[in-house]
Amino acid sequence: MEPGHCEQGSRLYDLYYDKSVAWATAEANGRSSSNLDYEKARCAYIEHVVECKDCAWDVLAFAYLDAVEHSDAAHAVCAAH
Repeated sequence: MEPGHCEQGSRLYDLYYDKSVAWATAEANGRSSSNLDYEKARCAYIEHVVECKDCAWDVLAFAYLDAVEHSDAAHAVCAAH
């Protein structure tokens, strides 16, 4: 389990990480890839750790999330989720 996460938070983080690696690998290999799965996993992870009293959001925000802001498409995915 990732430090600072509850069991569900750790599972969501693992999914988010796996989707980000898959997306980055596809892009690096020149395959056109939608980042929709990555954005969905990222949004689910963020929503969980923000709402979960067992996940250390104040630590996780800096340790596990990048500083890049969501694109407009990512905002739409989060809003629809």
